[in-house]
Amino acid sequence: MGITERIDTITHIPGAWRESALPCPRSVKIELTARCNLACAFCARSARLRDQKDIDRSFYARIVHEMAEAGVEELGVFYLGESCLVPWLPEAIVYAKEISIDYAFLTT
Repeated sequence: MGITERIDTITHIPGAWRESALPCPRSVKIELTARCNLACAFCARSARLRDQKDIDRSFYARIVHEMAEAGVEELGVFYLGESCLVPWLPEAIVYAKEISIDYAFLTT
């Protein structure tokens, strides 16, 4: 594929994305926790702009279920916090897979 074709695939906006009601995103990230056991100077989390808490487990289950029903295919269970601090991280991933999320992932 040449450079022009590559640019066209990036810049072409499909019709479904130009409507007032947009389609569901294919991939979504959820922050399981805002906590972290490190204090990296470059990380935005260290600015403490919000409470350093975990997501409510029942809220997680509800929104992941709603996302799966809406057509989300990939779920990232991370953002600024350290997901490995959440004791129920394995269950969060298993739950996502059980309700038809094709790919669950995290970065730590």
